[in-house]
Amino acid sequence: MIRLPALLAGAAVLTLAAGPDNVVIVVNSTSAISKNTGEYYARRRGIAASHVCSIPTTDAETIDRAAYTKLEAAVAGCLQSR
Repeated sequence: MIRLPALLAGAAVLTLAAGPDNVVIVVNSTSAISKNTGEYYARRRGIAASHVCSIPTTDAETIDRAAYTKLEAAVAGCLQSR
């Protein structure tokens, strides 16, 4: 099992030194909390709406390898489309 908060925390550390043009925010489109947090973060950090990837995924605390692979592919697709 992979813990989503740990995955997201690791990504957050990498963005500390990045400017708004080099940041992509990944938002769980099935979670109002995730969407609100992503929108708030983008607004406060001056990150363009075009840098927000909304991806439908589970709000479970942990995911299995298959779910992770699906999520990883969705994030990669979002990045490639930008």
